[in-house]
Amino acid sequence: MGERIEGQLQTAVRVAKLLMLYLSHGPALGVRDAARLLNIHPSISQRLFASLASTGMLVKDSATGKYVLGKWVADLGALVAGSHSLRLLVEPYMMRIRDLTGETITLHERWGDNRRISHVIEGVHEVRQIPAVGACRPLLSGSSGKVMMAYLEPKETERIINEVHWPYKTPAGLTISREAFLDDLKRIRTQGYAITQGESVSGVTGASAPILGARGFAVASLTVSGPAFRCTPQFLQRYVPALLVAASEISTLIGGSELYGKQEMHCHKS
Repeated sequence: MGERIEGQLQTAVRVAKLLMLYLSHGPALGVRDAARLLNIHPSISQRLFASLASTGMLVKDSATGKYVLGKWVADLGALVAGSHSLRLLVEPYMMRIRDLTGETITLHERWGDNRRISHVIEGVHEVRQIPAVGACRPLLSGSSGKVMMAYLEPKETERIINEVHWPYKTPAGLTISREAFLDDLKRIRTQGYAITQGESVSGVTGASAPILGARGFAVASLTVSGPAFRCTPQFLQRYVPALLVAASEISTLIGGSELYGKQEMHCHKS
């Protein structure tokens, strides 16, 4: 009986290690590659893949014979991304960026067609940006919203854009044309981050990087922001590399994949 339980535990550990390989060697793995990386016999590797495929956690690509993560795993990642656990995971990274910049760091999560401020680490200066936790703002304005829009699933980005009556007026009163907005998204995808001035809140400048879920699309964004007189785009630009590293590390923690970045969008005229 004891040997049977021990064998089941060993199998569970192997399954976990196999799934973790996708973080470092994904997005597709073959039976022999996994066997080599896990130092197990190919027949054992084959059984592990077959078991996971039978549950829908993995899907076999008939063209290559390799296995990719199934939607089930993506759903688990989304569950983590949308829960209190995301805030707990992100806080050390937010503190690190706050200590580096001295400015306010904000976690925004997607909330339908909006974004919700779910966590804030205030800056150290007497005059600072203090967003309200729980407040919802549009995805269409501000660095936090635009960087998520740029990295949503393309059909979702298309849908949101096509439902807007253009030109769009931001909460701070700026007017943005459809063409200018699409140009902004293209630039954000190229560079991997967004910097905006006074779009959501007058007199505030922010820089944001996307946090990606298991399917490679944005589920949240990490933002550094402050008063425009101190947080110029040039000032924020200095800290973009650290912001991108933090967002990338968080994405990896929640099972996220590489930046979607290269896909072109085709939005129909409304």
